[in-house]
Amino acid sequence: MRIKDTSVSLGLTKKELSMLNAAAEVNSFTKSLTTDYTELRTLTELLLQNTDIIKLFIKYINLWLKDSTFPYLLLLTDPRGVLLAVEGDTDNLYLSETLGLKAGVNLGKKNIGSHSISGAIEYKRSVYLPKQDNYLDILKQWNEISCIIKGVAGEIKGYITLMTTSTLTVNFLHFVAKQISVTITHDLKLQSLSEIPLEERINETLLEYNLTNRERQITKYWILDYDYKRISEILSISENTVRVFISKINQKINVKSKASMVLKVLLADNLPLNHNYARASEGYRE
Repeated sequence: MRIKDTSVSLGLTKKELSMLNAAAEVNSFTKSLTTDYTELRTLTELLLQNTDIIKLFIKYINLWLKDSTFPYLLLLTDPRGVLLAVEGDTDNLYLSETLGLKAGVNLGKKNIGSHSISGAIEYKRSVYLPKQDNYLDILKQWNEISCIIKGVAGEIKGYITLMTTSTLTVNFLHFVAKQISVTITHDLKLQSLSEIPLEERINETLLEYNLTNRERQITKYWILDYDYKRISEILSISENTVRVFISKINQKINVKSKASMVLKVLLADNLPLNHNYARASEGYRE
């Protein structure tokens, strides 16, 4: 039986491409990737706000693409197109890091023009984009497809984007990306609506680490995004003492930044922490 070619139905028209590119031309003159947390103050807050979807991304990337034989990048973004996580084969991961494709980068139309993510956001559907139609030159190496992830109430929670430098069919790319997005959507709907308060989650998880009571206190406040001064005031110790504690805590938990600490503590449920996701987090400076 002949499989229907979905490239037409998933593609963007010339008018749609022009509209996306016009938005970028008005708002950007650099034609490069930019970081944008919008209403959020830090990368830590961005990751904290999206721990549920990130956890499922990590789970299903291992299920669907762990043993993949084709070159690929898989991106996870929030509803605004802000990048949350990147996975892929070794060569594509290295290339994406070199180009600055990492957590915190905004892939909305005002920042990157025509792209499958900006198209999916704008037109509220799955979008396929051949590499030559990318607005940014640095992204013209990948054919790509983006699919929507929905939450419990049917709201858009984010986007899955599968990118490849090979000439795989649109049908195949759509099948893989769609399966991941649908599976994550399904699991989000199954999750309990009543969640454990954040501070309680942190306190429970920190008991698993070999930390003193004081170290657990400082770690909790650090993860909650308190700065050195505020922690010192709460615990009646000097800011320098807080800095020394943070350094020791990082060594004990085996992390190098606040963002990677947040990920390790809040996603500590025996899911393998994606190595590139951790690297992207290490690139953020407190």
